[in-house]
Amino acid sequence: MNRVVLCLVIGVLATIVSNCGGGAASSGGGSNPPPPPPVPDFSVSATPTAATVPPGGALLLQVSVAAVNGFTGSVTVSVTGLPSGATVAPASPFTVTPGAQTITLFLASTAAQGSSTVTLQGTSGSLQHS
Repeated sequence: MNRVVLCLVIGVLATIVSNCGGGAASSGGGSNPPPPPPVPDFSVSATPTAATVPPGGALLLQVSVAAVNGFTGSVTVSVTGLPSGATVAPASPFTVTPGAQTITLFLASTAAQGSSTVTLQGTSGSLQHS
């Protein structure tokens, strides 16, 4: 007599065994493969997130790169949106490994007053975060 045994286990692919002659169902290696490991990634942030700098002044920014899911690479950080007369040291772009680095934003004494949105963007391979 031909029999088809269907074994259903939550979370595991069922295995169908035919002609088992009364034997038990076999797992036969038919379980789902484990999910792929999480993709290594990073996040980038800076403090302070807002500041007022007078013409001729300077501001220290703490740029932090945090490793996510075992990320071990370096991150190239670009600074954009600087107002006219502003520079950063080290010069943009600069490299940061997971951890923190202090950069200095200098504002020329001739810089016009106003507000600007300065963006830091981190890039490593195909990963990009602002």
